[in-house]
Amino acid sequence: MMMFRARQPLHGGVWAVIGLTACLLAACGNSAGQADQNSGDQDGWTPSGVVEMIIPFNAGGGTDLGGRAVGDAMVAEGLLPEGIRYNNRPGGSGLVGMNTMVTDRRGSSDTILWISPNVVITPLLEDSDVTYRDLTPIARVFDEFLIMVVRADSEFEDIESLLEAFKNDASQIPFGGPSRGSVHNAAAGMLGEALGVGAAGLGYQPYDGDPVAELLSGELKAVLGGPEFVDLIEAGEVRALATMSDERLDVLPDVPTFKEVGVDITMSSWRLVFGPPDMPEEAVQFYRDALEHVVDSSDFRATMGQFGWIPAFHGEGVDQWLGEQEQAFRTALIGMGVIEE
Repeated sequence: MMMFRARQPLHGGVWAVIGLTACLLAACGNSAGQADQNSGDQDGWTPSGVVEMIIPFNAGGGTDLGGRAVGDAMVAEGLLPEGIRYNNRPGGSGLVGMNTMVTDRRGSSDTILWISPNVVITPLLEDSDVTYRDLTPIARVFDEFLIMVVRADSEFEDIESLLEAFKNDASQIPFGGPSRGSVHNAAAGMLGEALGVGAAGLGYQPYDGDPVAELLSGELKAVLGGPEFVDLIEAGEVRALATMSDERLDVLPDVPTFKEVGVDITMSSWRLVFGPPDMPEEAVQFYRDALEHVVDSSDFRATMGQFGWIPAFHGEGVDQWLGEQEQAFRTALIGMGVIEE
């Protein structure tokens, strides 16, 4: 493993610009060890110029802001001497960015892709010639657990009252979240099954992006979202009822988990970095080591805790893990009737 010397963290707003973002049955260990921050200069290959991070979603969205957080952290830690630039390539629920990597960046050492489970899910839903297998997996970085939220003035003051209303007549409770076939959509199906109303019984309404405006306007009464709602929760505009995490999140210590109320569902949306096809092995190893270093750094650990991100570094062997994720998503989507067997 390459060892990196960390620069002093930049002061005054490096993290202030980082917004909030929103693993299906994911199981992997966290980082095996922390890079020694005083171990000397970088060894081996380093990027020859500014690194390009392709983010296949709109600027300002959850995936975008998480990617920028990681990129900015790599710069702050002194790992990208020439800096980083962000290239948003939205469209096709991630397919436009994936296609850019395959058709225009093949063999590049200076381009990486930051993406969500869409890299696995979207090709299952669409007639796509590109899948995650056409890319070079580098590492899983962190997870974002899902949160059930309602407006602050909602009649549902706790998760038990909402779940009871779902069981009685879910058609009376407009409920939604991000796009069709998303992790959130799969989680809604699992929740419907757990409540005895069926995978499609909650009438989940999918939206492009996070339906914050729809919740605040009253168009939706409940949303299954992620940490992008934390600011609104803290501002008193939105109430968090429960999280789909194993334990209560540090950022929301007073919010129970679904497990605490007897609904055994754990669900998160992981974030992963890919290289283009035929990325040189020395570049793959460089980014893998750099990302592990960032995840283990005290500054980024604090940032993850602040935003409810859960460190989940997984480098070597991540391609096998992705295959397991694909099968798990396929099974869930078939069960929900979203795709055919």
